[in-house]
Amino acid sequence: SLVEEEDPHMKVSLGSSDMGVSAHLQSSKTGTTRFFTSNTHSSVVLQGFDQLRVEGLLCDVTLVPGDGDEVFPVHRAMMASASDYFKAMFTGGMKEQDLMCIKLHGVNKIGLKKIIDFIYTAKLSLNMDNLQDTLEAASFLQILPVLDFCKVFLISG
Repeated sequence: SLVEEEDPHMKVSLGSSDMGVSAHLQSSKTGTTRFFTSNTHSSVVLQGFDQLRVEGLLCDVTLVPGDGDEVFPVHRAMMASASDYFKAMFTGGMKEQDLMCIKLHGVNKIGLKKIIDFIYTAKLSLNMDNLQDTLEAASFLQILPVLDFCKVFLISG
């Protein structure tokens, strides 16, 4: 699919290649500028972060669900980019900002695992056994796409 940046100047589409790259030309009095957009970069970066998480590399905080001792090493930047809750926690001067291990009393291990997996993969599997835990975690941690998926699951039966 062709991805173009919004610009009031004239554009000429060059199309997309098999490498997932889109480009367009913009002409102006100063010459021609080429803009390139990768259609695959964001998913490759997401996969890279997930691989780092799975291997325990560069993780800078460990999350612990309120109902147990299971630990989830994660990257603060990933969590903050996907959740206003974590963004406030890690950048807003809260005591958790500098902690290496954070217990989340409002979330159980099933819900927390579902949320972390979604943040790192953009994928979510729901069934009646994990729906309530996932919904509660998504609500508590402010993960809006997961809340939407839970609503769709409930509506679609």
